Amino acid sequence: MLSTAEFGRLAARVDNAGRWGDGDELGTLNFLTEPGRRTAAGLVRAGTMVSCARRYHPSGPAAPGGATLTLEFDEGPGWKAVNDRLQLPMHGPAAPTHLDALAHFFYQGIGYNHRTVADLSPAGVSANAVSSSEGGIAGRGVLIDLPAARGGAFLTAGEAGTMTDVTRALDQAGLTVGRGDILFVRTGWPAAASPTADGGAMPGLSIECAEWVHASEVALIVTDCGLDPAPSQVADIIIPWHILTLARMGLRLVDLADLEALARTCSRLRRWEFFAVIATIPLAGSTSSPVNPLVMF
Repeated sequence: MLSTAEFGRLAARVDNAGRWGDGDELGTLNFLTEPGRRTAAGLVRAGTMVSCARRYHPSGPAAPGGATLTLEFDEGPGWKAVNDRLQLPMHGPAAPTHLDALAHFFYQGIGYNHRTVADLSPAGVSANAVSSSEGGIAGRGVLIDLPAARGGAFLTAGEAGTMTDVTRALDQAGLTVGRGDILFVRTGWPAAASPTADGGAMPGLSIECAEWVHASEVALIVTDCGLDPAPSQVADIIIPWHILTLARMGLRLVDLADLEALARTCSRLRRWEFFAVIATIPLAGSTSSPVNPLVMF
């Protein structure tokens, strides 16, 4: 368990503020380059495509804070149209697979690249919004399958994948992680239970991996339930990973992805690297967007 003081020092060590200039809103997306995307696109050899968005049922039984889908109808002589009105939670366990923008989190009043809570208003954020990634995110994807590294089907509630697990997963895949990579971190949790099961306890990635993530210069992390294990590994802070990545590294997260089909495909093809594409809806002032992460082999 890290103390709040130790966590503060860790946050300072992984801070990317000013790295790409005072006005930067791309953060670690700066690691994605045209040569890197061309190289990553060369990983498409079989033509196999996998969606990593979880199936979402907005018209089904509503979880607390869940989505509401309403159908509306227009018609005229010889035609009828069905229109949708969707009210959608953008964060939390009732949300669809979504990308967290950098403005989603602040720590001690400061967000990525010295932005402050003064940049917030009920009408939306004025900096680091999800629209900063409107150009799309594409690059080399790497699956880090934590339960497979431990010889199991899934991590249990509250269990945290360690740096040893990450190293073992990469060694088993014969891969290394480097600048501009998109990490897909699988716990197997949604396949085992609902995200709100076990009294809120959830698996995740150990906070001991934070400096490795920073040093590896990855562009984005995609997870099936969120990086933060619950209970937290930091005193008095329940979401330390969201603070370190979003508010300090400038590293976006995709939460609540479904990585089961991806894991099966990687195992079948014996390939744990692939071309990955994530596109957001450029919602001005918003801290999130639903996404459908697509990977191609």
